[in-house]
Amino acid sequence: MLAAIVVAQAWRRIDRSPGIDYYAAWAASRAVAEARVEDPWSAAGRDRMGRWAARHAFAADAPPRERGAAAPVLAANRGTLPTAGTPFFFAVLGTLSVGDYEADYVFFSLASLCLYAASVLWLCRQLGCEPAPSLVALSVLVGLFDPWLSGERVANVQALQLALVAALPAAMSARMPRLGAAAAGALLAAGVAFKPNLLPVALPVLVALLLRRRFQPLLAAAAGAAAGAAAAFASSALFFGRGSCWREWARILPELVRPPYDVAMGNYALPIVVRELTGLDAAGLLIAVALAGLVAFEAATRPARAPAGEGPGPAREELVALAGLGGALLLLTARLAWLHYFVLAVPLLLYVLRPAGRAGTAAALRGERVAAAVASTGFLPFPSLGLALPPLARGVLLDAALAVLVVLALRILARSRRAGAAEPA
Repeated sequence: MLAAIVVAQAWRRIDRSPGIDYYAAWAASRAVAEARVEDPWSAAGRDRMGRWAARHAFAADAPPRERGAAAPVLAANRGTLPTAGTPFFFAVLGTLSVGDYEADYVFFSLASLCLYAASVLWLCRQLGCEPAPSLVALSVLVGLFDPWLSGERVANVQALQLALVAALPAAMSARMPRLGAAAAGALLAAGVAFKPNLLPVALPVLVALLLRRRFQPLLAAAAGAAAGAAAAFASSALFFGRGSCWREWARILPELVRPPYDVAMGNYALPIVVRELTGLDAAGLLIAVALAGLVAFEAATRPARAPAGEGPGPAREELVALAGLGGALLLLTARLAWLHYFVLAVPLLLYVLRPAGRAGTAAALRGERVAAAVASTGFLPFPSLGLALPPLARGVLLDAALAVLVVLALRILARSRRAGAAEPA
């Protein structure tokens, strides 16, 4: 009952929002779909889309929600539309919209809420949680988890990304391993083509399979990734009417690699927070340390050496942890991390807080749960609780909370692997 009430309240909040992020992507994709603009990534294309959006939003019969979304988006971008999305991103949004902003927003928002709730429950199921604690987790993550609440307000695609991350462990642990690995590869490739920042999510699983010499699932995943990428490329070319759309998008890659947003603008990426605290650009160092640490951890804790292709694959709970560590890798090394990006911390948060399937002494488990609970307070909606933090303090708190979850997850994962290795064959 509590979960149903919290989800219903979430829908009421969503229904009151104009959805500015969704509007920006919707308007751009509709302008392309209606052949109003060919190259949405050029300055001329962004300007043309802005004029189309203004005419459409401020027409006499335009719905109020569209006017409410268009005004701040166009004002913030000097009458143009921002277009960082990939061709596949525009193809998906353009295909799943009908040109009526009110109807499209309701469909997108309802689908996002359902996807988010289903992803949380699915992750809980994969971690062996009982229904009651799963519903409690859902209530907290819908009602008090600030990254989700931020995504609610702007209507971004964080729920779709979380659903994809939740699907990867399920696919990789399917009863038909090769087919599951191929499906995981296809899903990941499509997800990266949709929004490239998902790429780091796969790195922990990739390292685990490589060091365990699980080459068959790796090859199956590579084949699936090739198929997923080909499908994304073909559908994008069909939507734009030409394959050169990817080359046009590639022109803006330098802007995407080094975004101009600082912490005051809501960019809580750890490299940006470190830069504002110290004046140093630590992005390269953070990436190197994270990758080296990932390889070292896997090398030190992987199961005993087995012939190529015969080493044990990660269990489903471990795959959830690895996917969560991949999300943390993205958030702690990328140069851009809006608040709603931290929705990708959900798998790691659920993994360290799960009540079942934990090896270790009672004191160790109790200490880890206390530490995880304290760390998770960093994701609370402080402004709604009457505690407005300065942007830099908010960024430090978010990144510190995520770093604590990473340390706890690695500790739990290492102990779980040791316990598994100690069991008789």
